[in-house]
Amino acid sequence: MEINLRSEIEKLAIWYIPVAFITTTIASLYAIDIKQAMITGEILPGAYMALASAFPASLKLAINIVVAIWLYSQTKASNRKYLWFLFGLIANLIAALIYIAVLIYEQNASNKSLNTGRS
Repeated sequence: MEINLRSEIEKLAIWYIPVAFITTTIASLYAIDIKQAMITGEILPGAYMALASAFPASLKLAINIVVAIWLYSQTKASNRKYLWFLFGLIANLIAALIYIAVLIYEQNASNKSLNTGRS
């Protein structure tokens, strides 16, 4: 099965870049607000550390979901679509890069077998 890899990567980028930008912006604004609250004494330093780390980590999940959905859509004809989805959810862009490497390898292997079959 031949797919346009460039087009598929562009589809991922169309969703990944805005989500990454929005989540990074929100996390930065949140960190500034929490730091300001600590400076003014509205929250304790220990609570600052907990709040400053928990919210950005939960925002990062949105980026992982984008990659997981992209991998799922790429592999929905496969019986391993849920495995790729979970891998994308956990590993983010590394999962996408591994998927692309596997895809290129499989396409090269199938092209080689077609070329040797014609000889």
